[in-house]
Amino acid sequence: MKASGIPTIFGNTGATLAIGASGSVGAPNLFRIRPTQSALAAEQFKFMVSQYAKLNNGKKLSKIGMICVQGAFGKAGCDVYGFLANQQQISVVKREENGLTATDLSAQVTAICSSGAEAIMSVNYPNPAAAFMNEMVNRGCKLPIVEGASGDIAVMSGAFTPPADFKLYAAVDCHPAASAKGTPGKKFADAFAKKYNYPAGYSAGEAYDGIYLLKAAIETANSTKPADILKAMKTQKYKGVCYDKYSPVASATGVVSNILVNKSSMVSYAGKTPKIESTVVLPK
Repeated sequence: MKASGIPTIFGNTGATLAIGASGSVGAPNLFRIRPTQSALAAEQFKFMVSQYAKLNNGKKLSKIGMICVQGAFGKAGCDVYGFLANQQQISVVKREENGLTATDLSAQVTAICSSGAEAIMSVNYPNPAAAFMNEMVNRGCKLPIVEGASGDIAVMSGAFTPPADFKLYAAVDCHPAASAKGTPGKKFADAFAKKYNYPAGYSAGEAYDGIYLLKAAIETANSTKPADILKAMKTQKYKGVCYDKYSPVASATGVVSNILVNKSSMVSYAGKTPKIESTVVLPK
C-alpha cells in the first residue's frame, strides 16, 4: 500500500506506522485512525495510580500485578508498565502470562491476587481478558484492574459482566454508547444498537468515521484519483461520531502527521453500562 500511493486508513495502534517513529514503516498515504499504543499505556498507568489514591483516601499505590498476553503486544505493553512502575517506585510483585486463546486463567488469577498486589495492569486480548476477569469474580478477587480496549470489548460483547463492586477501567479510543444524549456519538450508538442489536464500541465508531472522512476528502478534491484525495487529506477536517475533529495536521512541530486522532478515554462500568471517567489528549 505504501508503494501504491493510495490513501489508506488503518485501525491499529502500532507506533511504527507513524511518520518519523523509530523503525517507521509510515508514509504520507498511510493513515491511522487510532492513537499510539505506547502513549495509551502511559496514560493507563497514570490513571490507575490516580484512581487507586482516589479509591483509598489518598493512599499511594505501591504494589501491582500484571497479566500479559504472550507475544510482542503483551510483552511491549507490560514492559512499559514495568518501566513506569520502576520510575515511580511501585513494585511489580507478580507478572503472569497467558496464551492468545487461553480459557482457563485460574492459575494466573490465584498467583496475582494472592501476591499482595494492590491493583492489576492487564495487556490482553478480549477473550482471555474476559476469562481472567470472570475468574477474578469466581475467586472473590476485588483488585481494581486497568485493561485496554479488550476490557471494553469483553463487556460490550457479553463475555464479561462486571458485578456492582468490580472495578474495571478500560482505555478506549472513544465510546459512542457512553456519549452524552443528543451528540453525534450517542445518535450513532442508538442507531447502531437498533440495527445490529448490540452496543457500538470504539471500532464501530471509527470504522464509520473512517469511511466518511475519506468521503469528505473525495468531495473536497472533487476527484477519485489517489493523488488528489491524498492532497485533500493533508488538510481535511472532519467532525465524526468518535471525535469532533479528525485532522492529519500536527500542531507544535508543524510536521504533517499521518495519525488522525490523539485522544483516549478511561471508561468504568455499571454492569454493561459504560461511563467515561476521563479523556486525555495524547501525543501523535
